[in-house]
Amino acid sequence: MALNGEKKSKISSIFQALGTILFIISFFLILSALGLIPNFPKDQIFLTYGMILLGPAFLFLILSALTGVSREVKKLEQFTTIKCQNSSCKHVVIRDFNKKDFVFKELKESCIKCNSTMYITDISSIPIKKFKEEHKKEIRSKKPKLDKKEKKYKTITTFKCENSDCDFTKTRDFKLNDYIFEKIDDITCSKCGSTLFISEISHLIPEKAS
Repeated sequence: MALNGEKKSKISSIFQALGTILFIISFFLILSALGLIPNFPKDQIFLTYGMILLGPAFLFLILSALTGVSREVKKLEQFTTIKCQNSSCKHVVIRDFNKKDFVFKELKESCIKCNSTMYITDISSIPIKKFKEEHKKEIRSKKPKLDKKEKKYKTITTFKCENSDCDFTKTRDFKLNDYIFEKIDDITCSKCGSTLFISEISHLIPEKAS
């Protein structure tokens, strides 16, 4: 089962702590065997124990470095901003970044307000920690509000797995407290068990939504 960045971070810290402790004990035993520690018995058995512990110590430190790679990569959250080509239309959609996205790319789907072509205007990266602490209220204030003309559209919330190696997605009806990048604590990915987060909030024509 794949692990998300948060779990990998904890495992990396555990490996690092174990490796450091074993390395210190091993180093102490080797010095004792060589008679370099005063008032401590010199015994060749300490050299054997020290060399034995040195192997697991390096192994844990290597595992710590390997599991910590994804933690360093997952410091930024990327999202794509899509706008309508019609200058008089202010329809904007913010969704999770896709590998095929690039600025000024025209999309197949049309604007739900005026039926004009939609295109990508911006691809942005926000530090996850900063986003959670400083931008939570701002994103929440931008949750979609339907006017009378838009009542024929259904608003849905799209979830995505936090694990970048997993392609699981899920949709449900939009709730007033939903906002982009919100983590869902009570639902986990059915494929890998990782945390889910809201990647997109959008309007759909009822026929398409069903």
